[in-house]
Amino acid sequence: MELLAAAVLMAVLMGSNGENQAAVVSADCNDAGIEKDAGVALDLINKHRKDGYIFTLLRVADAHIQHAGNDSIMYLTLDVLETECSVLSRKNWSSCGNRPFYGDSFRPQEFAGVAGAGTQIR
Repeated sequence: MELLAAAVLMAVLMGSNGENQAAVVSADCNDAGIEKDAGVALDLINKHRKDGYIFTLLRVADAHIQHAGNDSIMYLTLDVLETECSVLSRKNWSSCGNRPFYGDSFRPQEFAGVAGAGTQIR
């Protein structure tokens, strides 16, 4: 997933012609607005998943914003955990508890992963 986020970011940056190109600037991952947008992005990611478990937001690992006129494009890297809710339930991620799994040591552990998202804000 981290490679996917990097590939999307690179494709967007390389696909532009460079004229009047707005800079991509780092954003504060702990900002309330960034966390709200991360929740919206996670809702969209979960909505389009067909199998497995719903992801819940652990933290925003990285955030960048590109301002272009009245639009902004936000590039987020999210650390996520699987919940105990199946994606088929279509529940909201905030209403599901984290799902433990058993690793090599036979003690519960949580499955963690990374999700990348790019969103356009008008």
